Amino acid sequence: MDPAAAPLSVLDISEYYGSTSGGVRTYLHEKSRYVGAHEGLRHVVLVPGADDTLRDEGAVRWYMVRCPSIPFQKPYRFMLASGNTSRIIEHERPDIIEAGSAWFAPWLVRSTAERLGIPVVWFYHGHLPRIIAPRLDRDSLGRWTLASAAVRYVRHVARQVDLVLVASDFARSDLARFGVTNTTRVPLGVDADTFHPGRRARSAETRELWQLGAGPLVLYTGRFTLEKQLMTAVRAWRQVRTPGATLVLVGAGPQAAALRAAAGPAVRFLPFVTSREQMA
Repeated sequence: MDPAAAPLSVLDISEYYGSTSGGVRTYLHEKSRYVGAHEGLRHVVLVPGADDTLRDEGAVRWYMVRCPSIPFQKPYRFMLASGNTSRIIEHERPDIIEAGSAWFAPWLVRSTAERLGIPVVWFYHGHLPRIIAPRLDRDSLGRWTLASAAVRYVRHVARQVDLVLVASDFARSDLARFGVTNTTRVPLGVDADTFHPGRRARSAETRELWQLGAGPLVLYTGRFTLEKQLMTAVRAWRQVRTPGATLVLVGAGPQAAALRAAAGPAVRFLPFVTSREQMA
């Protein structure tokens, strides 16, 4: 498809993408799936990888640019391909650019987008100040100082883009408190065809497959990282007195070893699941 002939062409760029990453990866794949099923749309995805690759899937084009790994943060990579990014934007000429991360992505697209008159939106996937200090002004002085610096950075990035997308009213109210007002809420949905209550009919089969027993389950699916505060959940689970109750953590990440070391017998770890059908 000729990019110039498409009524709407969107370019997504994000550092939060890898073979075992979570929400942003799902978001990009689901957006591409939607575009592929609807006429008159074109989607270009630009993400970091181990090598430079180009893949066309109908109206969707995937660029993977070679970038170095982030130490202790597998599978993420530093998005440092400024030259490649500019050339891709020049070639694709999207109608709008969506930056899906806070670090390098907004700055990589800024000058080229400004020169070509392409609006840029920033999807605020990671709430940086709350990652550093979850309780903000009730946290320690050191955490609050770092969080204050993050607030200033978030405010600065927001001034460089045309719009900030947030997924929750909580994030929007926090950003307004920080002085960021160019926001709009786009709630993230659920694939109700795949994740359907009818799946409960396979509960016994699933429990047997993973040897989960018949007791109550509390399930977490996602990356094992510090900002998810899973250590709090693992430690708190020691206080649960419900017979047969199990905390099940599904995924992978840099905190896996520490979580396993802190977990008691009522905590189970399952590997990263690539199939959405299996997850459902």
